Amino acid sequence: VYGSNRTQMPLDYRIGADLINAIDSAIADYTAAIALDAGLADAWFNRGVSWYEVGDYAQSIADLTEAIRLNPEDDNYYSRRSLSYLFHDQPEAAQADMDASEAIRLRAWQ
Repeated sequence: VYGSNRTQMPLDYRIGADLINAIDSAIADYTAAIALDAGLADAWFNRGVSWYEVGDYAQSIADLTEAIRLNPEDDNYYSRRSLSYLFHDQPEAAQADMDASEAIRLRAWQ
């Protein structure tokens, strides 16, 4: 409808489009980082969060699972994956991840 003339787009559409473009760019950057060093748990985590933000919950789960495999003691990885499981209609897996996240947090206080 608006073609390439973004100035005619309503502001909320422009902001939404900019956000999608930023997330797509972030996914590309994290993918490049993973290609350079597949052992970077934070790159897998951040790409997984980015997939979550665009609604690709299956890909989010896959990336967050790899982050957890690389760093199984990061409670945040489990809690973020639980959100992807929840929105991917897997409430039992979501609860299991929340329980794992809480267990890691409790161990940190001992």
